Amino acid sequence: YTSKKKPLLEHHIKIVGFDEKLLVLHSLRLPKRITIRGHDENDYRFLVKGGEDIRQDQRIEALFSIMNDLYDNDPNCNQSNSAHIAIRTYKVIPMSSKLGVIEWLDNTRPLKDLIEESYTDGELDIIMNQGQHPRKLYQDYVTNVYQKKHPTAKTANNTLMYAE
Repeated sequence: YTSKKKPLLEHHIKIVGFDEKLLVLHSLRLPKRITIRGHDENDYRFLVKGGEDIRQDQRIEALFSIMNDLYDNDPNCNQSNSAHIAIRTYKVIPMSSKLGVIEWLDNTRPLKDLIEESYTDGELDIIMNQGQHPRKLYQDYVTNVYQKKHPTAKTANNTLMYAE
C-alpha cells in the first residue's frame, strides 16, 4: 500500500503469525527485529522502534517515493535509460508518537559501523576513551570526508564553509 489511492484489501498479504525469535539491536533505544509470517507463506522482517517519533521518517520516505515517480517520468532518468535513477525506499509505519515499525532491509549496515571503519585503531581508541556522542562522531566524520575532497574548506562553529 502506497497511500496514493484507496487500498484494495484483496491484494494485501494477511498476517498469519509471528516468529518466536527476535533480534535486539545494540543501539541507544534497543530496537527489536521481528519476523511476521504472511498468508503467502513468506516471512517479512520489521524493526520495532520505541521511544522516538518516526513520523518524520515516514514523511521523508513519502518524499523519496514522489521523487522516484518524477524520475520514472523523466526520459533521462527512467528505466529505459541505462542511467536509471531511483532511491530505494522502505515502509515506515508509526503506531503512536513514541512507537513505530520500519521495514527491515537486508544487506545494510549501521552508519556507526561505517564511521568506525573510517578511523584508524588509534583514532578510534581516542574517540571511545573520550566517550564522544555518536552524533558528534558522525559530524566529525562528515567534516573529515568533505575536507579531504575540498581542501580549501574551513570549519567554523561546527559548520562547513566552502569558498571557491
